[in-house]
Amino acid sequence: MIMEECRFCDLDSTLIFSHRHEIGEKVVVEYLKDKEQSYMQANIYEIFRSVGSRIVPLTSRTCSQYNRIIFPIYPEYALIDNGGILLKNGEIDEAWREETIAITAEDISVMRLIEPQLEKYGKIKWQDDLVLFLKLVNSDDTCTVNKIVEEYNLLFFEHGAKKYICSRAMNKGMAIKRFKERFIVKKAYMAGDSLVDYATAPFVDALYLPKELMNKVPFHANVSYVDKLDLAEKILRGC
Repeated sequence: MIMEECRFCDLDSTLIFSHRHEIGEKVVVEYLKDKEQSYMQANIYEIFRSVGSRIVPLTSRTCSQYNRIIFPIYPEYALIDNGGILLKNGEIDEAWREETIAITAEDISVMRLIEPQLEKYGKIKWQDDLVLFLKLVNSDDTCTVNKIVEEYNLLFFEHGAKKYICSRAMNKGMAIKRFKERFIVKKAYMAGDSLVDYATAPFVDALYLPKELMNKVPFHANVSYVDKLDLAEKILRGC
């Protein structure tokens, strides 16, 4: 299979926004415990209705978290767990998953080894057996946890008090690299809102990040900076 072009898009705070964000006119796209949780800008929702099947979400969400999203039209492919899992029409691609397990096996063993250490600092939960989720009881322990993770050369990213630990082979850049190799993608584009998304820069023809990150990452010719609320439109309009 050959893809002339592929457009990847982060989900949270890029394509969809939680109730904590003011995004103007919006459409609810996620419920959690019967309460509205996430929204899509109304104009983006309408654009997505036409082109969304060709977008590839690339997210740190788990399968169950991804499946909560009510898209106006569902993407054919999605990369979940930072790219550790590939979905096609909502079903897990087992060949991709087996490859992920093979390339992360050593790091997963290390993560299980340090799990008892990390449990001292908060609630631990495994995401799809690939990502170790830690919610700190005390934010002052962040530096201590960082040192433990860095000692074993694992990938560590965070959203507030929520910490995610996984193999360095499961960064978003490697996910796009694998996808491009699998589907022979000629051109690739990506939009995301965080430092985690910057790892995709070497593997795409253009990466769109929010202006807030402009002075927080090294210069890369493929990176453009836009207002956060314009990130999704940059990707969708190109379809």
